[in-house]
Amino acid sequence: MKKIYTLTLFVFLLVLNAQAQPATPATTPPTRNVTDVLSVYSNAYTNIDSTDFYPNWGQTTTIAEYYVAADTMIKYDNFNYQGIQFKKGVNASNMKFLHVDIWTPNCTAFDVYLINTSPVTVEQKVTLTPVLTGWNSFNIDLSQYNTIALHNIGQIKLVTTPFGGATIYLDNLYFYKSANTPTITGFTIAPKALSLGTFTIPAPTSNSPVPFTYTSSNAAVATVSGNVVTLKTVGFTYITASQLAGGAYTSGSVSTTLEVTTGLSTTPATAAPTPIKPAANVISLFSNAYTNRTIDTWSASWDQADVADVQIAGNDTKKYTNLNYAGVEFANNTINATNAQYIHVDVWTPNATQFHIKLVDFGANGTYAGGDDSEFEYTCNNPAFSSWVSYDIALSDFTGLTSKAHLAQLLFVASNSTVYIDNVYLWGNVILPVKLSDFTATKKENTVQLNWKTLSETNFSGFNIER
Repeated sequence: MKKIYTLTLFVFLLVLNAQAQPATPATTPPTRNVTDVLSVYSNAYTNIDSTDFYPNWGQTTTIAEYYVAADTMIKYDNFNYQGIQFKKGVNASNMKFLHVDIWTPNCTAFDVYLINTSPVTVEQKVTLTPVLTGWNSFNIDLSQYNTIALHNIGQIKLVTTPFGGATIYLDNLYFYKSANTPTITGFTIAPKALSLGTFTIPAPTSNSPVPFTYTSSNAAVATVSGNVVTLKTVGFTYITASQLAGGAYTSGSVSTTLEVTTGLSTTPATAAPTPIKPAANVISLFSNAYTNRTIDTWSASWDQADVADVQIAGNDTKKYTNLNYAGVEFANNTINATNAQYIHVDVWTPNATQFHIKLVDFGANGTYAGGDDSEFEYTCNNPAFSSWVSYDIALSDFTGLTSKAHLAQLLFVASNSTVYIDNVYLWGNVILPVKLSDFTATKKENTVQLNWKTLSETNFSGFNIER
């Protein structure tokens, strides 16, 4: 009796182990015309080049390649969420479906997000419900992503239920259309200055003979009558070119972004105004006029912006592009702005329709989310286009910032825009008591040696060392 029990248990464990991973590959996708498929991940097609399948988004998910019968797939363990980052925007507006094959022993819901990263960040999901036996093949109708600009997909995000701990095997992730859907190409519209008033849409190329009709997604920016666009205001809209079914072809469409600009310069010709505040009254983060504090980064890994150091008329300037929000971090050299009264920033932009500044204090423990953090995001007056705008904002207006003694982050927030930044500093109408120029900590066996230098000390009695 004992032998029978042991054998039964052994067989049961074998069955469990066999169910923990796929024993066969997913069904091989059908042969398609190259114009009918955009492959993200599949052995059957040519995949989109330089795709990052493991961007650092703070996920717990781990990733590895897995092989079954010479077929390669992606294995995700400890899955909570996972990103797929494209090198440049993917134009899937001429496609009809998104296909994915999934094998899982424990995921009960699988969210597939498509994400626009420009000109504004928008994401939308479709939830799939996989069965826990065998491969699941899903064909998602792209019409379900009705808030996404399908011609400019910057990212895909995957989220599981349960959130964390799930295991997913993924294969054959691709966009596709049927062979009788018209192939529409060559649809782009260059940015237009508002002063142009109207223009005629350049028709795309199609293998269907049916005439195009056009629509605008944002009538506040531009309207369409026939193939003529009337420009209304600065901003962006999506222009869609559609064909009805006709001849051997079904209906089809393609879209592109129309940006309406001011028509003014897109690059500053002159430098930002030179600050005139006394150096003793200033704590400078970035300026040629002062000695700057040490900054960890001007574009944190978690932000949505690109930054470059440029010179405008010989003056050092930060240039942000694709700026949704940029994280400036100085947690390793926190700033005591208790005696400061204002924050100053000079801004130049050709297209930002909004600009916010956020300050974050990490509290006395100097740790993010340490229990004593405080922060506030201030909404600035909309900057004038293509000219330097100087903001001097009272720190008292950052009403949620309950402490200024351990400032660790500064965020610039805009509308997925290009923004030039200069002369970032805190200041007051009174001389700030101490200006540090250097502060280091060096391990000495079981102790730490602290060294610092000051540029000035006024009405000052001594230092207190805090954790």
